[in-house]
Amino acid sequence: MPSSPQEKMRAEPNAGAGRSADDLRLQLALTAGLECVNNGDAAGALAHLKPVEPLAAARENASYVFGLFHFNIGQTQQALEWFDRALRLKPDFPDALAARAVALQKLGHTQDALAALEAILRIDPGNHEALYMSGVIHQSLDHWQEALAAYDHALAQKPDYCEALTNRGVLLE
Repeated sequence: MPSSPQEKMRAEPNAGAGRSADDLRLQLALTAGLECVNNGDAAGALAHLKPVEPLAAARENASYVFGLFHFNIGQTQQALEWFDRALRLKPDFPDALAARAVALQKLGHTQDALAALEAILRIDPGNHEALYMSGVIHQSLDHWQEALAAYDHALAQKPDYCEALTNRGVLLE
């Protein structure tokens, strides 16, 4: 069994079929970076990612993944910058909008986080996760009615959404 991302790519010669050398280089860096993050080595992850930043900056999915890396190692502001890059490339990217909302909330920018969630709901009005996250933010702001409405809307989309059920129950106690 291959023990490194490079060995894995050599063991799976068709894994990169139809992909450019830059795409493969980026994929190897992301795989190695993920391995470092999983082992608690944030510095190692950044060392793998830094050389391919220009490649990632030109691709919405890679920019989003770079944002996730930074968020997961506690670099929320840098994560937000990467999510914004992804959104400049693809403004209707729901995952990047959701990640942006979480980062903004963590940075204390709740109104901007709500705006990001509203953007998701313009793209996908039934997005139960965006509705739920909106409820969480409203609840954190002591906007009880708005939070309850958001949880109710999330539950209308996904009746077995445990987190929304739990938070709704807390509000009604």
